[in-house]
Amino acid sequence: MPYNLEQIKKEYPWAYAENQNMILGDDIDAIMSACFLHHHFGWKIKGFYVKYNKLFIEKDIEDIKTCIFVDLDIA
Repeated sequence: MPYNLEQIKKEYPWAYAENQNMILGDDIDAIMSACFLHHHFGWKIKGFYVKYNKLFIEKDIEDIKTCIFVDLDIA
């Protein structure tokens, strides 16, 4: 069954929340996704990961569980 926008907003309300903290992947699709989220919702980059085995985060992160990991895998 195809999703419509209202279903997505209802099932994933965090995706529309403003001023979220995000951690990015290390590829162009993650960067493009982050640009969109920052421009439209004010999300802030707080770190990034490299090759799924190294993580770099800002010192002011109190709890990494509050961050959303952003990477649009289009493979």
